[in-house]
Amino acid sequence: MAVPKSIPISFGNIRSNLQYFYIIAYLITTFHYFVYNLNKKESIKAHQKALDIRIKVLGENHPDTARSYNNLGTKQNDKEALEYHQKALNIKLTNLGKFHKSTGISYQNIARTQTNLEDYPNAIKNGIAAAKIYEQVLGNNHPMTIQA
Repeated sequence: MAVPKSIPISFGNIRSNLQYFYIIAYLITTFHYFVYNLNKKESIKAHQKALDIRIKVLGENHPDTARSYNNLGTKQNDKEALEYHQKALNIKLTNLGKFHKSTGISYQNIARTQTNLEDYPNAIKNGIAAAKIYEQVLGNNHPMTIQA
């Protein structure tokens, strides 16, 4: 199964088609789960298409655009992943604030990637940031807090 080479979308009149574009980006992001199991390269292409749509429709600094950056980060090698996760974190900090579950997830993704890169001091720092957010937002006994 391959990602379609082209999707019949025109970016000429984005405002009147906003809901349509949003749905397409969502479907592409969801579709990646099936594609990834078959071909990682095709999954990355699908995520990139979703990111392109979200940037054009929602803008660079929208939380859903951050979701696309995060999704791309989970599919890349560690150096590229770190860049995508950091972009996602910056967008979330601006739009959602420091004490939001999604912001904590970004800190945790960065910590895991830094661990893979053997950047242990920064991995610990970001892991602690995630744990503090989870503790405040979710409480001490939540599985995400305990796991962080």
